[in-house]
Amino acid sequence: MKNKIIVSILLIILVVVGFIGFVNFKLYRLEKDVQAYLISKGYKNDEIESITTHFAKVPVYSARVIFSDETNVIYYYLDEDGIRQFGTPTDVNGRNIDLQFKHQEPYK
Repeated sequence: MKNKIIVSILLIILVVVGFIGFVNFKLYRLEKDVQAYLISKGYKNDEIESITTHFAKVPVYSARVIFSDETNVIYYYLDEDGIRQFGTPTDVNGRNIDLQFKHQEPYK
């Protein structure tokens, strides 16, 4: 009985650690893929202020990009059959703003 409890606890720990590792790998991979996508579009590394990845409900994995020449705007990217921009850019406070965005891509 005691062995079954120990094995069960170890199995639960293994599943949790495996899930966390998988999510972290997916986020890391998304960050690198978005960076490669932006570079392939002609951006230089110094034009990209930051790329942060997030695990959420919808989309499950997404990246938020801030460009050096537009530090008050967040652009959203995801990997859905290839990297693409999605949604409407927002300001850093999360509000949709009515501006002409410098880096907004046409909807595909």
